[in-house]
Amino acid sequence: MGKKNLIKLLIISLMTLSSGLYAQSISYPDSSVLAHGDWYKFSISSSGLYKITYNDFIAMGVPAEKINSSKLSIYGNGGRQISSNNSLCTYSDLLENSIYVYDPNNNFSQGGYVIFYGEGGTTWDYNKNENCWSFNLHPYSDQYYYFVTFSDSIGQKKRISSISNQSLVADTTSISTRDYFLSKQELVNVYESGRLWMGKQFIVNKTEEYPLDLRTPLVDGNNNLVKPAIIEYKPAAESDITTSFVFNYNNTMIDTITFLPKTSDAGTYPNDKTIRRTINNIKTVNNKVSVTFQGNSLSKAWLNYILVNYDKKLQYTFPSILKYKTTEFLGTNQIVNNVISNVQNDNVVVWDVTNWINPTQIIGDYNSNSKTYNFNLLSDSLRDVVVFNYNSNFNTVKPAGKVINQNLHASEPVDYVIITHPLFIEQANRLAEIHKEHNNLTTKVVTTEQIYNEFSSGTPDFLAYKEYLRMLYNKYLPEGKNPKNVLLFGDGTYDNKNILKYNNNFVLTYQMDNKSLDDDHFPAEDFIGYLSPNAKGNYSMSLIDTL
Repeated sequence: MGKKNLIKLLIISLMTLSSGLYAQSISYPDSSVLAHGDWYKFSISSSGLYKITYNDFIAMGVPAEKINSSKLSIYGNGGRQISSNNSLCTYSDLLENSIYVYDPNNNFSQGGYVIFYGEGGTTWDYNKNENCWSFNLHPYSDQYYYFVTFSDSIGQKKRISSISNQSLVADTTSISTRDYFLSKQELVNVYESGRLWMGKQFIVNKTEEYPLDLRTPLVDGNNNLVKPAIIEYKPAAESDITTSFVFNYNNTMIDTITFLPKTSDAGTYPNDKTIRRTINNIKTVNNKVSVTFQGNSLSKAWLNYILVNYDKKLQYTFPSILKYKTTEFLGTNQIVNNVISNVQNDNVVVWDVTNWINPTQIIGDYNSNSKTYNFNLLSDSLRDVVVFNYNSNFNTVKPAGKVINQNLHASEPVDYVIITHPLFIEQANRLAEIHKEHNNLTTKVVTTEQIYNEFSSGTPDFLAYKEYLRMLYNKYLPEGKNPKNVLLFGDGTYDNKNILKYNNNFVLTYQMDNKSLDDDHFPAEDFIGYLSPNAKGNYSMSLIDTL
């Protein structure tokens, strides 16, 4: 595709940034950590423990002579999406992470490595009353980024610290936790709008199987669950006749869900249902759900997700990593002795990763007779725990290359901000000059990548655009020099993750978070203008043929 055709695809969103009565209280650094030194980038795909080796650093582009473990710092804020609530966004730029380093030769070339905990983009919320988990996927990316530097003048070179609560007297003991398993695909956006994506479309009368990885369930001597599990699923259908789904769990039918046709003068339209059922038995392996859709040749059907909530034993199985959240006795403010079973030696390591920026090693006691490792934690709040040893099967990182120095945190006040995809930087600069010369506006052109690096830890996020503008707003509003307009320069789509591979997600769009097919679903880029509690935004959109 030629440059002229690319320009024809540009969609511009123009916002008027309305002034609120006051700005949010947030402290911004005068300069980004990315302004100086040599930086390299890598990504992770989910929350968990990651191992980085000499070969990984080389693949990132780090020269061999610069690899020095005593000078290593890893920066990143985790992959969680930015909150739409301004008051919850309380820090800016990249934070240094605490890591574990093993490197007797100081250059990782002789078997040295780094272990660190990376936070992914899927978030989980626990409802204590229902004893159930719910989830939220990152709407803009399935890869989440971290940054590496070996510059000795940057960072504190933070390493994992350790604590022990074994001197405390435990009030009770925990041998299990409420865990979850999610089967979810994002393949079809039924409305081609909004954030709701379904799995693949069903073929009528064809059975689809979904394996359930329910590890170490808490069962009695008859292999029945001590506490019932809850299986939740959300099917959807669109048809001019009555259709149905048949759900089987381990070859036993547990549900038939009927969908009545929904029609209007415009034709049929889809609807979905959320169903919960309890299950009391489980197999040690190969648990599954089978789903069959029944309709006619014009019927359409999808499955949003299958979610299982069940009680899991705190059982460690080397070389796997045990990861769990402390749901037992939550909120009782007791000292809970967590007992990990099936621990074959005292090489086990426990990290509290609730604060994933600064994990802490928890020192406990090993019992060689019972093959258990126990440690005390306070049950005042939900905690994230990982149990492993240094020879476990760790996740691996994906190198992303060298990062050019940048410093958006040192931006001067401007009237007009242009946020562009890097492909269109030349055209964006030309447009900025036009506004400068003909409209007497101060302008600044920044790329989407630059904004992601400093305001969403490298991970694509539409609200990173807003956080950059909010910084300018908060810094310069007292002087009356806050930005007045912003231009999003590049083609946008409801397919922010490029799931359909059309490659037209140059600039992200803010889609409504429709959890159900009955919810509103439309883009709302004017949300970028809400920079203070009382700010309002409006926008217009136009298609540009030439500049």
